[in-house]
Amino acid sequence: MKKRIIIILSIIIIIILIILGIINNYKPFHFTNKMFFGKKSSTKLYNEKYEDIDTIYIDVDNAIINIKNGNEDTIKVKVLSNRKNIQLKAYNGKLSMKVENYEGCFFCKMNVIEITAPSTFKDYMTISNRHGHINIENFPNTTMAITSKLGNISVKEAKVVKVKSRRGSINIGKVANAYIYSFWGRLKIDEVDNLFSNSTLLDMNVDYVKKYININNDFGDINIKKADILRDSIIEVGFGEINVKKLNEDTGKLKKKN
Repeated sequence: MKKRIIIILSIIIIIILIILGIINNYKPFHFTNKMFFGKKSSTKLYNEKYEDIDTIYIDVDNAIINIKNGNEDTIKVKVLSNRKNIQLKAYNGKLSMKVENYEGCFFCKMNVIEITAPSTFKDYMTISNRHGHINIENFPNTTMAITSKLGNISVKEAKVVKVKSRRGSINIGKVANAYIYSFWGRLKIDEVDNLFSNSTLLDMNVDYVKKYININNDFGDINIKKADILRDSIIEVGFGEINVKKLNEDTGKLKKKN
């Protein structure tokens, strides 16, 4: 009886993985199809400039968010919104953008938030976006907390990145510490000192881990080109392959379980 249950469960899991694989290669689920993010708002809501900002806080329902590097010390903010449901405030060094209410507007025109800040910006960015892409350039001194339900996340450089993603790809360039939770998606990291991941279904490709790894994923392949292990680390995957091409275990060991 137990063997039969195990066989049935295994078949169900295989069928689910096949279905997810088909969906994962269908364009709308890569977020490239216009039915999701093709229409952007064109109505200007804000076009402001601020000084002495050390914290950026964004909490919106659906938006394309671009945070770019600028040559000036000031922070520029431009918001396009047909629904005009975003409140913008600046007080005590904090720049805040928050929707008045979550309307659940899935196929309407996307809000567009564009922020230009110097690369020396050094404190905190907190971003919560229910639906839409998030693109952040080089901020090597900044700690970022990013939450997304549906959309891709890209960070070129940061000090700390904490990502909680329901569905979408995550691309990180260079970061000291990366904390990842993904329900369903793909992760690409160029260079990271310490990598932490506790995810459900996540395919992971990392070029270089410099110090420490702590990964516990249910499904997905883990591919790491180079890893220098300076303290005891672990990679644990329920279903998936673990591939570390070049492994240097200096003052620590890497344990692999799958």
